[in-house]
Amino acid sequence: SCDELHRIPTWTGELYFEFHRGTLTSVPMIKKYNRDAEILLQEAETVNVISNILFNNKYESELYEKNWKRVLLNQFHDVLPGSSIEKVYIDAKEILEKVREEVTTNKNNQLDMIFKNIKGNGLAVYNPNGFITDGVVNVNGKTEIVKDIPSYGYKLIKQNKENKPLFIK
Repeated sequence: SCDELHRIPTWTGELYFEFHRGTLTSVPMIKKYNRDAEILLQEAETVNVISNILFNNKYESELYEKNWKRVLLNQFHDVLPGSSIEKVYIDAKEILEKVREEVTTNKNNQLDMIFKNIKGNGLAVYNPNGFITDGVVNVNGKTEIVKDIPSYGYKLIKQNKENKPLFIK
């Protein structure tokens, strides 16, 4: 009855519960695609800014805004933990694959512009991280160790016919 409603507990204020840190999931593929898309977008935007500063290339704000919105849509509270219906995950996978395709194409175009203007011969190894790092790359089946690659910078290694960029993760 309505008279008994006063016994229902109520809460006033923030519903944040400090022990709910992080998000577990029953659909790890979507969580991985999501994180990969976040990393890719950060890398692509960084490369685009460098290309813009050095060569006045257009900063692709519409592309980044559209794709960040796609990623954020798939961070909805039922998507990452895995409590949605199967169709949601099919759609999320397609959306995140489209993000990967569009942003990778843009990132590679920006890198091509940068690397075409590098003086010197060799294979340019780019570091998209905000810190100096070492890396291991595979060039034509041969493993190369690259030391002290500057943050958001590159290092040239042995002469290579292709002069294509590689990423250190």
